[in-house]
Amino acid sequence: MRPEEAYKLGLIDWKMFVNLQSQECDWEEISVKGPKGESSVLHDRKSGKKFSIDDALRLGHITNPQLQQYVNKEITIQEFGVMVSGKI
Repeated sequence: MRPEEAYKLGLIDWKMFVNLQSQECDWEEISVKGPKGESSVLHDRKSGKKFSIDDALRLGHITNPQLQQYVNKEITIQEFGVMVSGKI
């Protein structure tokens, strides 16, 4: 059973879910220049996948208060990566 399934079924709590996910992912924040200017992207170095923070906001994977928590270092990049990737 994948961590996402266990969390959704209530078999593990949020902290355990993030802990298990952090074993599968290695997150880093990078800046990318595009046609709309510079934007921040979370890159999972293990899978090679990149997730736009702007897209995550637009799609409802994260909220502005959650983004501010990450910016203020109130949540870890691992926890933020789970949110931005839409794995829950």
